[in-house]
Amino acid sequence: CLWSSADNMAGLRFTAPGFEGGDPEFPADDEGKRQQVIWPSSDGSGRFLLSFAEDCIDISSDGKVGDWCLELSVNPGTELPFTEISGKSVKARYQGIDYGISVTKGELEDLRTQGGGAVLRIKPSAGKSGGTVTITLPVK
Repeated sequence: CLWSSADNMAGLRFTAPGFEGGDPEFPADDEGKRQQVIWPSSDGSGRFLLSFAEDCIDISSDGKVGDWCLELSVNPGTELPFTEISGKSVKARYQGIDYGISVTKGELEDLRTQGGGAVLRIKPSAGKSGGTVTITLPVK
């Protein structure tokens, strides 16, 4: 909530014009090493597949989901810890500690100069339906 206000909640959100999400599914992972999420469209024509592990997040799509990306937005005017946003990594410094993420599949776009609380966009590798994003934690 450090980057939010009462009227504007900060967050990393899917942007997929034309995609209307249905009810997500949370299939069991037999090995217990990943949390899987399947988010189908309401009409069943496409879906997002999310896989969360200790060291990475994989997001992919199949079927008809259209162009999509992830966008981080915050309350406009919020002081942010980001020191660098490049095509493949985000670096930050907070309370004297350096941290970050890298994108091994997909690409980052710095939106901070656009104003209005826009911070960054993560675009899938294919740039269209069927693209993949892999976010690796932390940057090494």
